[in-house]
Amino acid sequence: VEQREVGRHCDGFARGIADALEAQPDALAIGELRDLETIRLALQAAETGVLVLSTVHAQDVTRAIGRLVDAFDPEERAGVRNGLAGSLRMVVAQQLLPRADGRGRAPAIEVAFGG
Repeated sequence: VEQREVGRHCDGFARGIADALEAQPDALAIGELRDLETIRLALQAAETGVLVLSTVHAQDVTRAIGRLVDAFDPEERAGVRNGLAGSLRMVVAQQLLPRADGRGRAPAIEVAFGG
């Protein structure tokens, strides 16, 4: 297992991902997909067979996928959708909701499986 920490081993998520991909990993864990360059590299890695695990801040599965697609320019979105359709295996969305008995919160989990 190799770890790259932003600020310590690389100057940003995208540079860390690019460096990691040069080592031809089997799996890649990315803290969060927030910017276009990071999303692009993560999708490219997934399309080449790398298992990519990451987070996206969204309220549900549909919005998580939408955030990834909408990060791209409109003319690229059809290709991104096709790439996701071919490489996406699972999206899990979770929200913590108040429990009916008023004692804390309980997770509401939505899972979508890809092809």
